[in-house]
Amino acid sequence: MGVPGLWEVLRPAATRSSLSALCKTAFFANRNGLRALTIGVDASLWIFHAQCVPQGGENPFVRTIWFKICTLLQQPVLPVFVFDGPDKPGSKRGKSVSGAFGTSDGHSLQFKQILDNCGLEWWNRSLRSNSANLSGTSHTATSKGDMKTYEIYRSSDIASAWGDKQGSALQSEEDCRIAMIFVAMLAGGDYVPQGLDAFGPTIAFALANAGMSADLSLFLSSPAAFSAAVPALKERIMAELRTNSTGFVGRKYPSRADKVANLTSAELFNLPALQSYLRPATSPISNPAAGWPGFGKGVSIHAKRGMGRNGGRGDLEGMARACEKFFEWGTKELVVKRFASEGTGVFGAELISAARSRRKEQDGTTEAGPRIAVAGPSIQGRLTSYFGSTSAPSSSRLPSKSVSREPSPAHTIPTPSYLLQIERTRPDPTCPDLTEYRIQYDIKPFMARTQGAMDGHRPDPKDLSPEERAALGLVNAEVDDDGDEPSASQAKKKKADVAEKGTARVWIADWLVKEAWPVLVEQWDDKEAAKLAKLAAKGKGRTKTVKPATPKKSKGKGKE
Repeated sequence: MGVPGLWEVLRPAATRSSLSALCKTAFFANRNGLRALTIGVDASLWIFHAQCVPQGGENPFVRTIWFKICTLLQQPVLPVFVFDGPDKPGSKRGKSVSGAFGTSDGHSLQFKQILDNCGLEWWNRSLRSNSANLSGTSHTATSKGDMKTYEIYRSSDIASAWGDKQGSALQSEEDCRIAMIFVAMLAGGDYVPQGLDAFGPTIAFALANAGMSADLSLFLSSPAAFSAAVPALKERIMAELRTNSTGFVGRKYPSRADKVANLTSAELFNLPALQSYLRPATSPISNPAAGWPGFGKGVSIHAKRGMGRNGGRGDLEGMARACEKFFEWGTKELVVKRFASEGTGVFGAELISAARSRRKEQDGTTEAGPRIAVAGPSIQGRLTSYFGSTSAPSSSRLPSKSVSREPSPAHTIPTPSYLLQIERTRPDPTCPDLTEYRIQYDIKPFMARTQGAMDGHRPDPKDLSPEERAALGLVNAEVDDDGDEPSASQAKKKKADVAEKGTARVWIADWLVKEAWPVLVEQWDDKEAAKLAKLAAKGKGRTKTVKPATPKKSKGKGKE
């Protein structure tokens, strides 16, 4: 909605969580049968961020998008990237947004192309979300550790927080939704950027609590009936500003009441803007053929939607081909090094996908299986994230209800041979209440898939002339994931791990490993138990020798 100050009004209803905690809750709740947290991504925000990065190297815009995708896939999530469609309003924040943006402008087309190459989902036009959250800002995260906490705005929590105010007219989720639109109309938003003179979100929200926003719902059933009701609503607003009879406004505002008195009905409530807020152009939910069909359900590359592969998680081969197509480091050797590194984490993301698939097999579903119907009513809403916060998640506001699960049959299924061992554990850097396993794995099968999907037409950057390297924005033969030249010891270690040992390591949530590969966890537990037993045995076999104390010499005052 783009309403300045609205998030401050909403914040008392917010809960905090890390993405790791959200993923765990969604995985075990499994309300959609996907064993993943489904996320809608506003593509326009990513496009804006990607245009603000340094423009060195080949295809810097696409490169930024690609690394953001890699970061996102290091969690068990299913993203769908949502682009503005042809039926969007013609103006936003006082600027024209009609035309190609979101559908056929250069950056949107590049974005969709990289998504298609990687096998990820995208959708043209707005989506009506079926989650129980509200959306807002996002932030570019460069690594998993940067994604500290999210603020979650659930419509039910907002209704509870606002409805707890004594005398408030905002008692239901629909009341609160209409109230937010009322605040946008008076304080200013995407479709009425100026708002009303001298009205901010605080006064507008106070008037909504006093019952002034309810009449906006008349517009949904009859715009004519709403227009007829505006003069009476205008009088009520002026009276409340002059008297503060409900106490929500805080004090009397006669000057603001006078400003309202001088407005026409059309100036008080801009009907085209109200139409954009109350009746947005959305994709049809009831007709999957005309709307978004679901993760991995697209039948072909389409003008309005992408075709996600691997159930919407994308695939290793597509990621490899995308790198070869777009990036100057897209050689077979360098792509494997990138994919195996923990910063980029493409091989690690493949392990996440494999773990999800293993658990879905136990559920009796597969990525290529029938579409799963979701039971129960859906609640309209969206998700907001605030990355980079250093505060810990508030465990008191996280879902505390335990989720019962049937005994896992995975103990009878062999652990994949490429999983070598669990090396150690650590607290999740984004949520100390959770634990991660450090898993060592064999990269050879992933390396074979990666290099087998590439045709090898890219020259190695080390073989290019200085002029060719300068033209591509290259300075060093190899750069790490942050764009810096690795130290000699770092480069040597990476080469030894990837090229010679053929192994790599990745941190994965312990709960996901336990669900997918319990035998691997049992081996780790046995090894740790044996280590403790050995230490205990050493302790029992030792006899402690107590050295007698040496008597202190007396201090004389002189010679005898």
